Amino acid sequence: MRTVRSSVLFEASDESALRALLADVDTDVPPRHERRTTAHVERYEIVHLLATIPAGQWIYPLVVLHADRPDFVLIDGAAHRIAVECVEAIPENNAKKAFLRGLGHGPEMHFIERAVPGEKVRPTEQLLKEINQDKPGPPWYGDSAEREWAAAIAHFAAKKAESVVKMGYERGDETWLLVYDNWPLPKVEPESAALHFEKHPMFADICDTFGRVFVMGGRGVWEFGASSRRYYLIRSPREG
Repeated sequence: MRTVRSSVLFEASDESALRALLADVDTDVPPRHERRTTAHVERYEIVHLLATIPAGQWIYPLVVLHADRPDFVLIDGAAHRIAVECVEAIPENNAKKAFLRGLGHGPEMHFIERAVPGEKVRPTEQLLKEINQDKPGPPWYGDSAEREWAAAIAHFAAKKAESVVKMGYERGDETWLLVYDNWPLPKVEPESAALHFEKHPMFADICDTFGRVFVMGGRGVWEFGASSRRYYLIRSPREG
């Protein structure tokens, strides 16, 4: 078996200790132009997820490892291992534009930019031109925002599912996916978006790979399973 480098994020002896340890983890995520790393985002995701989902579900002690392939491993007191894979759902062009805006390019306020999952990455010169022009894109009608949300989440989840089944990935007794939702959209109606995701052609295959799919964005976290879903309001790790 391949040896994966990992580090212990923390080990909680009980629910109270878990709450205290979560509050101590540095979850600050710098702006993209200030040396943000994938590790910053991953720590934010896992800490807020563990602060939000029921802490009483665990058999303690609970050990949280920060690793690679998978990004995290959760090991409970019964030696049950959960592999957690993380991904940020954001168009690469929009991420690069956020970086450029952080350097002072373009107006401070700008229109939401419509995107398509898997779209071609555009050169920096073109992105700078678009930033400075700041043209409004086509409007959203009906439930088009919810449909686009479902398509984007399915796109990133399916890509991660492909990587999980490749040689060298160390799956646990369970494998979870945690999606950090940064897809550019106007306000999305959560229930409608969730239904569209469940009806997506790739949903069944995604659930065959991941026992639970968590989508974190705005004020809430969706938890999807093959035949269930649940919505949580995000809980701050410092709420106690």
